Amino acid sequence: MKLSGRDAKAFVDAPDLKLSGALIFGEDGVEVARRRARLVDAVTGREDLRLTRFSAADIRRDASSVIDAAKARGFLPGRQAVVVEDAGDGVTEAIKAALADITAEDAFLIVTAGVLPARSKLRKLFEAAKNAVAAPCYADALDQHGLRALLIEAGAQDVDDEALRGLATLARDLDSGAIYDLATRVSLYSMDDGGIVSPSHLAACAPREGSADVDEMLDAVADGKADALGALFSRLKSQGQSAVSVTLAAGRYFRRLHALASTVDAGGSAEAAIGGLRPPVFGPRRDALLRRSRKWRLSAVESALSLILETDDAVRGRVQTADYAVLERALLKIALSARRL
Repeated sequence: MKLSGRDAKAFVDAPDLKLSGALIFGEDGVEVARRRARLVDAVTGREDLRLTRFSAADIRRDASSVIDAAKARGFLPGRQAVVVEDAGDGVTEAIKAALADITAEDAFLIVTAGVLPARSKLRKLFEAAKNAVAAPCYADALDQHGLRALLIEAGAQDVDDEALRGLATLARDLDSGAIYDLATRVSLYSMDDGGIVSPSHLAACAPREGSADVDEMLDAVADGKADALGALFSRLKSQGQSAVSVTLAAGRYFRRLHALASTVDAGGSAEAAIGGLRPPVFGPRRDALLRRSRKWRLSAVESALSLILETDDAVRGRVQTADYAVLERALLKIALSARRL
């Protein structure tokens, strides 16, 4: 039986246990794994002793092993589950034999696979079966409703609307694995505040372009805190940060400011323009960037970027001590100019 995308999503949470099995397949391996785990939980009630796992290689070596496992009776009451991971057409005959023999009294067979074309023998087997379903995973971007459900599933109690909009923006630049990892971290981070996810929780957990120390140093440059640069540079050097990587980070930092300054110079709104930045910025960092965009006019940002580009050319190919001296002088000059803005 072939399920639609929507029905496939619903099936893993509420499977029809009168059936004998299900095939979960698609190009998004992380989503396939998530749905497999949810289906296993639905079948076994989160009881690991009611679960048996096989790889496709195990089945190819011993085709009868999956039937034996499905027919075995465990010590615990309730439906058992047998999982075959990373399957392909090479195990079709073994799976076909198992589906023909499995009843509702036996284990529920869960088969996972990557991309299976329409002509795939394994896919055709499940689509044509009367006692099993083919449940495809499509690489659809999560909307705000899906992201809210993901956060709640990860343990959050509720989600602030602004944080949800921010997560939706951020999700456009992340793969599914990174989105699920971020949702888990944000949900855990919100526990001290009653599990209510806010923009500050998202800002604390969102991936950053560079290290926190590089960001702190560039913030000091943009704010004109020239006297703080010496200690910050010493910290970066002790961490083994290369001058080239710091120079590249400085270029990205000031190109963001340039994007906002260009919008303001053309009569637009920096608040509107900041939503189009990639990667996106949230919470206190967003507020700080907006504040700096009001201070840094277009001509000043262009001068800073020009100096950073000259520095990038200068530091490449130099020894570590020399290139750091060149970079430190350049960023000190930009910080001193920021004091006059």
